[in-house]
Amino acid sequence: MQTMIGGASYYDLPGNLMANGQKFDATAMNAAMLQTKLGTVVTVSLVSNPAKTIKVTVTDRGPYAKGRIIDLTPAAFIKLCGSTAAGVAQVKVVIP
Repeated sequence: MQTMIGGASYYDLPGNLMANGQKFDATAMNAAMLQTKLGTVVTVSLVSNPAKTIKVTVTDRGPYAKGRIIDLTPAAFIKLCGSTAAGVAQVKVVIP
């Protein structure tokens, strides 16, 4: 098990294909990570409120912005943070 702490943002690529070959779905509970095998289900929680936790499937590669460890679909980001207004949140990611 590996734990990472860093920034999470959301991304929206309507109509594009993800690294796993599937079409991007903004309503799915998916994520992009560089360090994790595609298909892995990871647990993401807010550093400021560890009770706010979601599980997402890594289906794409990214993020490429410095300091970010995971990009979430809009649906996943909203479920974790309440809205997309924050843009970036500090999170803990647990990789099994």
